[in-house]
Amino acid sequence: MGQANCCAADSKNDNIVDMDKARKSEEEKQKKREGILKKRESQKKDKKGKKVKNEDEVQKDEEESKKYDLNDIDSLLPEAPTLHDMERNQVNHEMVLTSREKAIKYWDEMFSKEWKLNKEEEGIQIFTRPSESDTQKYTMRVMDLVSNKEYVATYLCNLEKEINAKKGVEKLTVVEDLGFNNKIIYMALKGTILLGSRGFVNCRTKYKLKNGDYLIVSHPVEHKDIPKTKNIRGALESLTWVQQNSDTEIRVTNMLRYDMKGSVPEANMKKLVDEQLAEYAYLKKNLNK
Repeated sequence: MGQANCCAADSKNDNIVDMDKARKSEEEKQKKREGILKKRESQKKDKKGKKVKNEDEVQKDEEESKKYDLNDIDSLLPEAPTLHDMERNQVNHEMVLTSREKAIKYWDEMFSKEWKLNKEEEGIQIFTRPSESDTQKYTMRVMDLVSNKEYVATYLCNLEKEINAKKGVEKLTVVEDLGFNNKIIYMALKGTILLGSRGFVNCRTKYKLKNGDYLIVSHPVEHKDIPKTKNIRGALESLTWVQQNSDTEIRVTNMLRYDMKGSVPEANMKKLVDEQLAEYAYLKKNLNK
């Protein structure tokens, strides 16, 4: 994944997000932390008039300066809960394990070279990539906010706020809370004259990474408590990365793959980009502090 540059800027638009540049920025910060640690280590030696740091202080500095490699997302993710932690519920435990696996898979896809800038409005960039069928749509949205990571990650997982931002959502509810920031979510989209209603069942997990960033992953699941309806069961896969972009700004990157299933008019698929842009414009307005 490290060699992929999904969003390289061209000569016409220098504002396009460069994911490789984002990683290099993180590496520069790490070098600075290491330099500070070396300086502190040198201060540890006995010198007249200098205070010698104790072992606890030195260990704390080392932990704060620990290197985090964005190319190895597995090492940044917290460990999945054990079967014992999940009260020996095998079904729920499998869902939680799958969430972690999907987070790693979607992370790699986020850095694909196939992403191309489709639209940029109101400080929000929309990227698209080729789909495998006429009912699928791949998009990636990027926006910068004056806020903090924890607040934004919590806001994005609030269903009441989410339904206000999404267009055409008839129902959005938690079916089951699995614990450990894992929830089963049901979403129903209203049907139109040309497009039948759709239903989506997902396991959504919020992770706090070891470097302080957040990942929110959502993947399709089956659940016994979802009643059968006339809705066509679609599939939705999503990964949202909430990262510190500067001292005052954070960046939200969301990769989204819709598969509407069934028969879908081409015009409806084209409108998805505009709808997703409008959703993030609403979120940006409400999340900027």
